[in-house]
Amino acid sequence: MWEEIFPNDIVKQSIVTEYSPSGYNILTLQYTIIGHRINASDEEIRVVASRINEAITRLDFQIFANNAEVSGQLLSQSHNDLEITSAYSIYDRITEK
Repeated sequence: MWEEIFPNDIVKQSIVTEYSPSGYNILTLQYTIIGHRINASDEEIRVVASRINEAITRLDFQIFANNAEVSGQLLSQSHNDLEITSAYSIYDRITEK
């Protein structure tokens, strides 16, 4: 999962170990979650990290995409100018999950 979210390991390590806020662009993203396929293009991702403990980091995301499609058994939608301003994930440096 993390290889799709971060553009490279240097950016990832800067965010999850130094807790540096970051912003970067990803031209295309293809990801599958809970049986749904997500395709997005021209994405801008902003990340703010906060330390929970030595191994655990909370990552707060803001995601902007020019085009995004979600398809699966329960949902099929297409969006232009998509903004997700309140998404987060928990990252464990030991397990890399």
